[in-house]
Amino acid sequence: MSEADISPWIIVGISGVTCSGKSTLASKLLTGLHNTVCYLAQDDYILPNDFPGHPAAPPPLKGISKESLQSIHVETMMRDIRKILNTSHHDIVLSDSWEESAETRNILRPDQKDDENTMKIPRTNGGALHSNALFKGRKQDASLSPVLIIEGFLIFNQPEIPELCNLKYFLTLNKEECWKRRQTRNFSIPGGNAKLYFDLCTWSQYEKHYKDVHQRVKDIVIYNGMTNPQEIYHNALKNITDLVENN
Repeated sequence: MSEADISPWIIVGISGVTCSGKSTLASKLLTGLHNTVCYLAQDDYILPNDFPGHPAAPPPLKGISKESLQSIHVETMMRDIRKILNTSHHDIVLSDSWEESAETRNILRPDQKDDENTMKIPRTNGGALHSNALFKGRKQDASLSPVLIIEGFLIFNQPEIPELCNLKYFLTLNKEECWKRRQTRNFSIPGGNAKLYFDLCTWSQYEKHYKDVHQRVKDIVIYNGMTNPQEIYHNALKNITDLVENN
C-alpha cells in the first residue's frame, strides 16, 4: 500500500518545459483553493554547481548540464514528500509569509499584469532543502482534504511521483516561444552561453523527457503553455474541487 492510499492528501503534479507557466499555475491554485495547501518545488532540490555528479555539457559548451535527474537531490525530495503525506494537515507547519520575502520572484509572463491577489512563490538559489526547513504553503479550512502541489520540470520522470499523483498536468511550448520567454528570466547558465546551452541542453533534454513522460505516464492532462493562464487555472481548480468534494 502506497503513501497515497493511506494519506488524506490530494496530490497534484505540475510539470512541463521551462517558462511554460508551471509556477504561475501553482501560485494561482495556492491562492484560489480554500483547503490547506502545501507546495513542493523540484527547483529547491537542484544540486549546487560544484556537485561532482552533474553530467558534462555537450561540446562546444564547457562546464555542466543541469537538465537531468542526476542534478536533482531525488532522495531528499522523496523524503520530504513522504514526510508531508505522513503528517496530518492539522499538525503540519507551513510558511505562508512569502509576499514579504526578498527572494520572491515575479512568476507572471511579461505580457501579464501583476495580480496583487495572486501569491508569489519565492525561488531558492538551488541546493536541496535542509531537513529543518519549513514547507511552503498555507493552512486554511481543516474540514477539507488537504492538497499537496508538486511542481517541477522533471517530476514525472521520477517514477515514484506520477504514481502518487491524483491529478497530473504538463505544460508545453514550442521552441521559439520557450526561448523568447527564457530570455526574460534571470537564469544562471553553466558555461555562460545562454542560447547554446538552451539549444544543446535545455531543449534537447526537454524533448527527451517529454517523450518519456508521454509514453510512460498515464492520465496526464497536457496544456499548451500559450493558452490563457486563467483558463488553465480554472480547469485545474475545478478538477481539484471536484476531487475534494468526492473524497
